[in-house]
Amino acid sequence: MANLNILGNISFAEKFSLEPEAVRSAAGVERIGDITDRLVCEFPPLSELAPDRLLKMVGASLRDSVRKRERLWLIPMDASAVVQWERWLGPQNLTRLGPSISAPVAPGEDCAESSTRLNPGDNSANLQPGRATASGTENPGELTPIGIAPVRLIEALLDSPDPRDAALLRESLEEVDGLLLSARVHNRLIEAGVGIIPRNAAVRWITNPKVITYLVVLVYSALRALPVTFLPQFEGSVLLLWTIDLVTAIPYTWGILAIVTAARLATRIVGMIVTIATFMAPYIYFAAYGEDYPPFVWIIIGFLIACTFALEGYRWARDRRVSRQLRAVSGVVS
Repeated sequence: MANLNILGNISFAEKFSLEPEAVRSAAGVERIGDITDRLVCEFPPLSELAPDRLLKMVGASLRDSVRKRERLWLIPMDASAVVQWERWLGPQNLTRLGPSISAPVAPGEDCAESSTRLNPGDNSANLQPGRATASGTENPGELTPIGIAPVRLIEALLDSPDPRDAALLRESLEEVDGLLLSARVHNRLIEAGVGIIPRNAAVRWITNPKVITYLVVLVYSALRALPVTFLPQFEGSVLLLWTIDLVTAIPYTWGILAIVTAARLATRIVGMIVTIATFMAPYIYFAAYGEDYPPFVWIIIGFLIACTFALEGYRWARDRRVSRQLRAVSGVVS
């Protein structure tokens, strides 16, 4: 069942060949394997819309995406839609995820159950002659896979001088919890008068996933020396061992995060070295000031080190699998 969450299994990836690095960059994540189907929203093929209909569609979709913490919109666009969206948001906020296709694509599954989201028939009356319709049933043209990050969409609307864009933000994000937004976007929305539910810095800090990770490791490091007090073979200072544990906790946590989040292989290798070195430091002291430890002690230490290698190996394999699936076109376009 875990495979159902792999990004490569989305219907969008069955119709287009997508470049993994473009998808990763558009979503704003460190590794392609970190994007699951729950973090993306698939739209049906899109052509140029009347301005009021475009704003209505985006407003409904944006609110839903923020509440679901979605990182990326996947939208097949024809040439007219690409021009319209680039003129509206700026080309820097649209990412071409792969080559265009010259045939219509069956609409992808709508990512929201609400009927306020765009559906394949909504924009047929607004298409230009000779363009592909939203359902792809007449005059098919090229469709380009476009990626848009909701957070970048919000910032583009905040930068816009058009009062309609400001009104769109006020209407779509009214009463949205500020914890669902980055600190930068949270503060900018409040300054712009958007009625989100504000959250102070302390609440945002203690609910930050990275902060929680560091706190968990610090607590773990503080408690890790306690079992040593029950080993009569240890002849060193428990206080010094505890100090080594705490001092190495922060670089150890950085190393773990680098292993599992860094995009560059070199950074992940450095992270692994730092993790092993800081993890081993207290045990080196432990080994230097004790003899004839029970075999199970060394078995546990070896197992924990092996888990570090296994974690990186698993994530590396997942990245490769997702990349391979995104590049492959498994669906048949007709």
